[in-house]
Amino acid sequence: MISPKKIYYPRPFSNPDLPVIPMNIFQTAFPQYPFQNEDEFDQWEKGEVVLSQGYDTKKDSILRINEFGNWPSGVYRVSIYAIDTFGQPIENQRYFVLYDTHEKKPPYPTPLWFVAEQNSYEPGQTARFIIGSSEKNAKIFLQVVLPDSVIMEDWIKLSNQQKLVEIPVKERYRGNFKINLLFFKNNHVFYESQTIEVPYSNKKIEFTLSTFRSTLEPGAEETWQISLKEPSNKPVLAEVLANMYDASLDVFQNSAWNIPSYSPNSIFSWWRIFNQNSVGGYYLNSNIGPYLPVKEIKFDRIDWFGYPVYARYKMYRGAVSAGKTQQPNYELVVTQNAEELEADEGVMVYNKIYDDRTPKKVSIRKDFSETAFFMPHLTTDSNGRLQLKFKMPESLTRWKFRLFAHTQDMKLGFIEKEIITAKQLMVVSNAPRFLREGDTLIFPTKLTNMSDNDLEGNIRLEFFDLLSDKPLHLIAKGDSSVKIFSTRAGLSDQYEWKIIVPSGTSVLRYRLTAQCESHSDALEDLIPVLSDQIWLGDAHPLFAAASQTTDFEISMNPEILHDSRTHITFEFTTNPAWIVLQALPSISLPERQSVDAWFASFYANAIGKNIIEKNPSIRPVIEAWKRYQPSALQSNLQKNEDLKNIVLNETPWVGQAETESASKNQLADFLDENKMNNDLQIAFQKISQMQSSNGGFNWFEGMPDSRYITLEIVKGLSRLLHQQMIDIEDYDGLDKLLSSAVDYLDQRVLEDYKNELEHLVRDKNYQGQLSYTMAKYLYARSLLVNAFPIDKKYKESWDYYMNLARRDWIKQSLGTQALLAISFFENKEDRQARTILKSLRDRALFDNEKGLYWARKHNRWMAEGELETQAAMIEAFMYDESYYSDVENMKKWLIYKKRTQNWGTSMATTEAVYALLLKGKPLLNENKPVKITVNGESLLANESGDLAIEAGSGYFRKTWTNSQNIPNIMKIHIENLNDIPIWGGMYVQYFKPIDEVEASSGGLKIEKQLFMERLGESSGPVLMPISPSRQLEAGNKVVVRLIVENDNDLSYVHLKDYRATGFEPMDVISGYRWQNGTAYYLTNSDVATQFFFEYLPRGKRVYEYSLRVFQKGSYSSGFASLQCLYAPEYSAHSGSIHVKTK
Repeated sequence: MISPKKIYYPRPFSNPDLPVIPMNIFQTAFPQYPFQNEDEFDQWEKGEVVLSQGYDTKKDSILRINEFGNWPSGVYRVSIYAIDTFGQPIENQRYFVLYDTHEKKPPYPTPLWFVAEQNSYEPGQTARFIIGSSEKNAKIFLQVVLPDSVIMEDWIKLSNQQKLVEIPVKERYRGNFKINLLFFKNNHVFYESQTIEVPYSNKKIEFTLSTFRSTLEPGAEETWQISLKEPSNKPVLAEVLANMYDASLDVFQNSAWNIPSYSPNSIFSWWRIFNQNSVGGYYLNSNIGPYLPVKEIKFDRIDWFGYPVYARYKMYRGAVSAGKTQQPNYELVVTQNAEELEADEGVMVYNKIYDDRTPKKVSIRKDFSETAFFMPHLTTDSNGRLQLKFKMPESLTRWKFRLFAHTQDMKLGFIEKEIITAKQLMVVSNAPRFLREGDTLIFPTKLTNMSDNDLEGNIRLEFFDLLSDKPLHLIAKGDSSVKIFSTRAGLSDQYEWKIIVPSGTSVLRYRLTAQCESHSDALEDLIPVLSDQIWLGDAHPLFAAASQTTDFEISMNPEILHDSRTHITFEFTTNPAWIVLQALPSISLPERQSVDAWFASFYANAIGKNIIEKNPSIRPVIEAWKRYQPSALQSNLQKNEDLKNIVLNETPWVGQAETESASKNQLADFLDENKMNNDLQIAFQKISQMQSSNGGFNWFEGMPDSRYITLEIVKGLSRLLHQQMIDIEDYDGLDKLLSSAVDYLDQRVLEDYKNELEHLVRDKNYQGQLSYTMAKYLYARSLLVNAFPIDKKYKESWDYYMNLARRDWIKQSLGTQALLAISFFENKEDRQARTILKSLRDRALFDNEKGLYWARKHNRWMAEGELETQAAMIEAFMYDESYYSDVENMKKWLIYKKRTQNWGTSMATTEAVYALLLKGKPLLNENKPVKITVNGESLLANESGDLAIEAGSGYFRKTWTNSQNIPNIMKIHIENLNDIPIWGGMYVQYFKPIDEVEASSGGLKIEKQLFMERLGESSGPVLMPISPSRQLEAGNKVVVRLIVENDNDLSYVHLKDYRATGFEPMDVISGYRWQNGTAYYLTNSDVATQFFFEYLPRGKRVYEYSLRVFQKGSYSSGFASLQCLYAPEYSAHSGSIHVKTK
């Protein structure tokens, strides 16, 4: 290009579209500025062509030019011409500057010319860069800096010249240095800056994988040799972390390691150039309102090779595929004589017979772990060598292999590789996460031939019942379990089976086998089966007074007894500690990853440990269970933890079908002191981690601190300390945790008090009110007042609310009055406390069957649970010995409300457990035999082994699982020869259709609606209601709408919406959400989407989330349930919708 003779400066103002000033006048007034775009390369005149040649991209992707040394310095244009696939000419142009370090002048007229020969150097090398200017008598300021010092400063004098500057790079320059240039001319400032990299290459560890293989067989046992060296080839003595996991998990959340590194310097001294006549300003937005940002999560697209799978966790398997996929060969799936051939135990394919009577042994893949290995502490030997031994899981997928190494002098190294597990013949299922009774669906499978030859054989699908291991016939009539395949080399085929899910099956085991003469593959996995009905329980409390004979007659619905899944359980005890102990396993493990669930776990384990220590008669019973049932406690179900959690949560009858062994096994853990202490420490650490810096606790991670949750944890800890069930010195940091939490609550109360004072200033007639939360604070704080005295700065607010309690206790709810009575007892105000107790006793109700209880009124502002109220009553009346007999009748009501194993939720169970452990009349002093008959048959006659020991300890439990042989009237006769009462109950658990179950009377309603989302031609997304008559297609987006209606303000509400078998959630990352004016925590399990509301205001609200259809068939959408966690009697459920997909 022919460069202009003139030196152009950058215009301080933009070019006008239509110039108003004539060119000659403009050039006279502004001689340094271009009139239009004369300074831009593409406006310069073209010079002679220096190179013209043809080029074939098929032969080489790089165009090599060797003539640069013969060309003069200057600006050049590269033009590339081609003809596209449509025969149309296309052209592309680029400009570059060719310079020569030996020339005296810059390559074209410019006020400031600067170029570095390289961007990166190593210590010992010399950094070279060129500084130039086409101006005469130019003085350019050069500065070379490190973040903490100046390497050099100099004024470079040039006159239409360029100069080569050299800087020796030293060791201390590692981490980069920066070059700054400044030049003033004609009232203009010119500035250039460049960072030169000097990496920490001396801190790098290099890996050599000696026996690494990128393609492995599923289940292969591997030994890899790895060498670690410095850049100088010296062996490294390092600690190494090695990990390999299924790469498909990155679709949900990229698990990039935050590797520590020697980051280059990024903080340098910098110059700010100011221009004259600049104008700036600020915009003030007056529309200020609450805003909660919600992060939108987007994922990369994945090639599913013919499968319509969306956000599917387990089904990212099979991403290993041949390059091409044949069209689904559905016509070959079922042949005319397939059933007959199968009946003859053989399948004929192209004149070849695959005889099933003598099949070759096929290795079945069963291990589908997402993590191949995680080895956090490996060390190299003196030669820098490391050996990795591992066994690959049996999934056919891609894996990410990572190594991270570091030394004592902080040398670092990281490497990441991809591994593929594959076979010559591969079969991959697209099984759903779960099934539901009555579902009809298509079970798709992909068969891939990775060999060099065409393969012919058969593929078989089989189902078994997990518990009985008996074959199940799920494949629809007219379809065959065995199908014929003929798959070409390097391609894949798809096959389908139509299956119908029967009733009465809890867990399925399916086996998929593909076999030909030279290759085979098989996989086996489990699928839980959910019921299309609700598992309900009726509790019939049994109470026999001291030294009395009592008869009970319980009627049961004959239809319930005809269901083989119905369970009838009978239990009794002379020691309520047994009732508590039986309930503890249900809450000893957290049911969700929230702080209250972890605290319930801590609470249960602490109480269990205390019960065992203080009731020695219980230990022999549990030890007998371990002796008499050592092996029966382990089942196939318990070997699969993921499936076990689904089954125990969603199909509770399976846990009962395992007899009572699982529960007894959990109770045996209370005897293991090491395990118990370890579980307690783990739970305590989890609780500690969810405490904010201000002392408050978050309900779920990521949520703001919650005053109510903090109060619940402080209340629970204060109870454990008050009853001497734990010692504050047993847990490192407990004192600090409690002190911080108590201070957090005290501070919040002080803030409330200051607000009250402001009200009084505005309105002299204002009278403060005592809230339920404040009453609970006074209670919990009173239990800790000796360990953590009220600080002086909080004394005034404490006295204010205690005065409100004295004045307004009668206005409070029943449970609140009981808590205030305890607060007064703890603060030595016994007279005030006894006044409250007398008033409460006068309002109590008594029933021979239910015991002593109170009729409650709904609290508009807080769902104060009936169990929590009763527990508070028992605790309050325990302070006065004159009410001990009443306390036993209050406990009777708690047992009346008990379900088979617990009281509904972990929160309600913790309240009941605590109340029952409060000692009234001693219960272990006397233990005479008890005579019990059911329908004339003695339950304890001829019993031996562990049952006899149970009876001798004061506890007995028996379960009937074959309910068809039980009469619909149970006649129970109890002769109690003891001076203490007998506590017990009979629990009937059975199924009932969801539509026949009535919702609660607590004012809660929930409705579930399904819509298919489609894009309208001009109106955007359109929602179309889904009904049995409207068929969906795989890949459709489904919007679930949940309409929640409640008459009361509720706290800590759990909404659980079950999914259809063929649907998958689109939002799979758990976290905090905001919708329709309420905040909640959302999480997805294998079978449901769950919402956790910290606060749900009264009114009507709509919540929506999206699913994707991925499975063809006909199935139920599942129902939605809603329950208040602190008051389980506040509950509701929706109906379900039948959907069809094609």
